[in-house]
Amino acid sequence: MISKKTVVVALPQTVEERAVAAVLSSIGISVLHATTGREAIMLLEDEPAVGLITTVQLADMHAWSLVRDLQEIGILPRIQVYVLSDASLVSTLSTLPNVNLIVRPVARMQLENQFAQAFGVTR
Repeated sequence: MISKKTVVVALPQTVEERAVAAVLSSIGISVLHATTGREAIMLLEDEPAVGLITTVQLADMHAWSLVRDLQEIGILPRIQVYVLSDASLVSTLSTLPNVNLIVRPVARMQLENQFAQAFGVTR
């Protein structure tokens, strides 16, 4: 039996979190929810997740700190990270391998296609 791929979603806005979780579920990916950056890191350490979807600013840390921590503990090379932002940011985040910026608003179909490709899901 092939196990389902898992992605950690750490988005503070409930509506956005539900929308992203619905997109991931529609392409066959299971979702683990995190409310803070620390919780996301703990889930990524404990689970064989293939990705993280977050926003620029969580309650306890900025996305840069989260990505830096993931890089320091060796998780970043094995996952794809997507950071949702309201503005096109020119930052070091987008220059790191496996770290991608998605500028809001974004169409559901675009997210489905992007996530399916990034997480290796055949549709």
